[in-house]
Amino acid sequence: MKLASLPLRADAKPLTRPQLALTGAGILLLAMLCTVPMWNAIQLAQDENFKFWNGLAVPSILLISCVGIMLSYPLAMHVFYSRSTAAQDHRGVMTTAHLFVGLLGLVLLGLSFPLSAQSNRVFVDLTENCQSSEMSLRLLSYSQVLHNIRALPHCSNKSSVEKCHGYAEALPYTQFLKDMEESYECSGFCAQAPEEWEWTEDAKPITVPPTLFSKKNYQVPCEGVLARDMKSFAGDVSRQLYYQGTFLIGMCMTIGLTQLVSHWLKLRKDASGARVG
Repeated sequence: MKLASLPLRADAKPLTRPQLALTGAGILLLAMLCTVPMWNAIQLAQDENFKFWNGLAVPSILLISCVGIMLSYPLAMHVFYSRSTAAQDHRGVMTTAHLFVGLLGLVLLGLSFPLSAQSNRVFVDLTENCQSSEMSLRLLSYSQVLHNIRALPHCSNKSSVEKCHGYAEALPYTQFLKDMEESYECSGFCAQAPEEWEWTEDAKPITVPPTLFSKKNYQVPCEGVLARDMKSFAGDVSRQLYYQGTFLIGMCMTIGLTQLVSHWLKLRKDASGARVG
C-alpha cells in the first residue's frame, strides 16, 4: 500500500538566483538572531555549577531548537517555491519569514521561564535551605566525610585529600567539590552551625573549614559564591531569553497587524472603486 503524498508542481524548476538570495538572507537573519541564545546555551552546558544543580535539559533544548529552526527554514522555502506562483512569491516569503521568527521568539520566551525557576530554586536552596534541600544535603554529606578525612593527623599535612588514606572518588560530588574550590577560590560547603545547637558564652561560631584539595585555605564559604554565580549567570541568561523572545513575538505581531490593516484598506478601496464604476 502506497502512502499518499503531495506532488510538486509539474512545472517546478530549480530555485532562481533571487529566490536563493532571499532564502540565504532569511538563513542569515535567523543565524544572527540565534547567535546569542546558542552561545548562552553552550556556556550553560559548560558551566559546572549550573550543570551540577540543573542538568543539561534546558541548554540542550535551546541549542537543538535554534539549530532546528535554522535548518528547517531553507527546506520550508524550497517547498514553498516549488508550489507557489510568481504572484504569490513576495507575500509567501514574508509570511514564512515571520512564521519562523515568531517560532524562535516562542522558543526563547518559553525556555526563559524554566531557566529562571531553576536559578531561583538553586539560589534559595543554597542561601536558605543549604542543610535541608535534597541536592545540597547530599553534597554536604560528601563534604563532611572528606573534611573528617582531612582532619586526620596523617592527612592534614598533605597537599590534597585525594592523597589521603580513605579517600574514594564519588562522581559527580567529589569532582564538583574540587572544581568549586579551584574555580571560585572558596572553602567548605554549608559550614554554618545547625540552628538547634546552643552556644555558651565562651563558644565561638564555626569558621570556614580548610580547603580539601589544596593548602590555600580560602576564607570564603562556597555556598554563597555558588548561589551568587547561579543568580548572576543563569538568571541573566533567562532574562535575555525573555526579552529577546518578547521582542521577536511583538515584532511579528506588529508586522502581521500592519499587513492585515493594509490588506483590509486595499479591499475597501477596490470595493469603493467597483461601486463607482
